[in-house]
Amino acid sequence: MDSEILVTLYDQLYALSDDEGFELNHIGWNSSFDGSAYTTEQMSEWRDETADNVRLFDHGRILEVACGTGMIYFPLSEDADFYYGVDLSAEGIKFIENHLSEKQKAMSRFGVMEAKDVDSIEYDDFDIGFINSATQYMGPAEMFADYVNRLISRVRHGGKVYLGDIKSAALQEMFYRTIELWGGPVDDLGEKIKTREKKDFEFYIPKKFFEDLAAANPRIKHIEFMMKKGKAETEMNLYRYGVMIFLDEYEAPEYRKLEMSSGDLADFAKLLEENSDADCLEITGFTSRLHGELKERLFGEKCPEEAVFIKDVCGMAEERGYRTVASPAENECCERFSIRAWR
Repeated sequence: MDSEILVTLYDQLYALSDDEGFELNHIGWNSSFDGSAYTTEQMSEWRDETADNVRLFDHGRILEVACGTGMIYFPLSEDADFYYGVDLSAEGIKFIENHLSEKQKAMSRFGVMEAKDVDSIEYDDFDIGFINSATQYMGPAEMFADYVNRLISRVRHGGKVYLGDIKSAALQEMFYRTIELWGGPVDDLGEKIKTREKKDFEFYIPKKFFEDLAAANPRIKHIEFMMKKGKAETEMNLYRYGVMIFLDEYEAPEYRKLEMSSGDLADFAKLLEENSDADCLEITGFTSRLHGELKERLFGEKCPEEAVFIKDVCGMAEERGYRTVASPAENECCERFSIRAWR
């Protein structure tokens, strides 16, 4: 999408922001399903998961591209040593800077900048660089690959790049179908989906894009595909995914591979207890309840009895001291998933 249009759109939108609840300023965040504004609870879940993903690995020095009004900045600034945020909207940057504490002013820098200029930043020793919920505006593929490579150039040897809230190309048609059926059955569903696809200017990214990116950039040693963990029935949780890119070095953990024989969380707790001596676990055989319940409501496909919420499964492992990611069994985001847990 043309950057000048985005600048105008977001400058006008952010100028309407007020000071109340400034740390979670989600003005303009509306559901594609029914057009309603997302609730504070839904956005809090989204923000917390994003911040937790950035915190999975070293995050003392953080670079964020497309920082908006600072929804991810404010929680991460609590334990970062240095934070550099850039956005193409001067109004967004101004909003953040107007709400900084003295401590935050000392450890933060912000700039009005497009993703294509990020390699002009004087620092190249960030522990992690990330883009969240903006990749849909950064297509086509060749342009986005350039943006990611420029971001990589600012990250230290052995650092990470996190890309979050990526719109799934594999689930693009299902996303359109959900929008059309959200209010009930419709006629000419196939034609409506085709029309919606023709009008959609946003960038949906397939898994193969990242495989090609890794093949072309020798610094990329591993890419971890990550499903969303949230329970809220939002397009972010249902139809978007994330990737963690490992740079320069990657030693694959020796995961103890296990499989769930049922979806019973009590059985999962027992499995964790029986394998409490293992520091790295990879557990397959889960079915997502969030996706299953949606398909039952919209498409009449019965949700499997063994289905569980990803957040519940990962939460049980995290209570036992593990860090976790949920990975899709097949595509970027789907009903079947596994989890990797390590400590």
